[in-house]
Amino acid sequence: MQTSFNGQQLIFRVANIEDNNYPYADYRAPDKEITLRVRDKFSRHTLIGINQFGTQMFQQFPDILGIRTADYMYSDGVPGLLTAQSSSYKLARQESAKVEVTSLKQTETNLEATVHVENLAGHSLPSGVAFRRAFISFEALDESGEVVWASGLTNSAGAILRGTTEEVLPTEFFYDPATRKQVFQPHYEVITDEGQVQIYEELMADTTGKITTSFVGLDKHIKSNRLLPKGWREDGPLAEFTRPHGDAERDPEYINPNGSTGSDTIIYRIPLNERTRTAVSVRAVLYYQAIPPYYLRDRFTIGKGPETKRLAYLTSHLTVQRTPVEDWKLLLTCAARKLGDGESASCEQ
Repeated sequence: MQTSFNGQQLIFRVANIEDNNYPYADYRAPDKEITLRVRDKFSRHTLIGINQFGTQMFQQFPDILGIRTADYMYSDGVPGLLTAQSSSYKLARQESAKVEVTSLKQTETNLEATVHVENLAGHSLPSGVAFRRAFISFEALDESGEVVWASGLTNSAGAILRGTTEEVLPTEFFYDPATRKQVFQPHYEVITDEGQVQIYEELMADTTGKITTSFVGLDKHIKSNRLLPKGWREDGPLAEFTRPHGDAERDPEYINPNGSTGSDTIIYRIPLNERTRTAVSVRAVLYYQAIPPYYLRDRFTIGKGPETKRLAYLTSHLTVQRTPVEDWKLLLTCAARKLGDGESASCEQ
């Protein structure tokens, strides 16, 4: 996060809902009660989050959601919703995460790439409610740019697929019909199969052990491998509420007793065959979803009231094409590397 501007240390007041610098409004508290002390050694933080899905709904359905397109507390001509979307998008693309392909080599049996993901936020990523998630879409490409192996591709609804097929992974809705068991994607150190996907998320179960998104049903952690902030320690303040759960606890690249590096490293070890042997480059993209498919499934199958009907209308009529959330996912950062190249390079999609 930004700590200086033009070589000068930035100074701030603490985060607040209202202070004496805000535009005057009826029933505002007296200035002496909302005048805050200026402090230094703080970093600038955009308190808008990266829920581009929500800002798109606000823009496209302001009447349904009761959102003003122009705020009376701002001067004429200030497009509040567009400003919010722009600020949120900048935060997502420039200040949330960084990904690199730190190595790429081909052996007699495998194509092996090492992907390093770094959290740039001052808190866990994703943060907030547990159903938010970030995931890595990894592709191996041939000379023509065709994908010959993949992990983490999605369909147009944002559901993660098996490799380059149109088959939605059973882990997307936590149920495998073949085994009739609950399934999910664990935290990986090494990925070798197109059905394995590195998803940074928090999964909670109810008292029966079933994964749930209901706030009133949360009972215990099934998984938590959200990217830790730099410096997080197991003996740090309130660590019992922010600590990882599951396989991430045993990943030395993820958790460090001397303080988290705020990063994670994954090795993609792709078995060579007639198709994958043609790969000459790889691409790794970190995507974010504020409302993944399984969350919406839960809302539509559990809720029966007008709120559910309203959400169904919003999501079914929301235009995501040619927006930052096309295919129901938000691109945070992207990196590519060619066989024989010396370094990782940023990329755009």
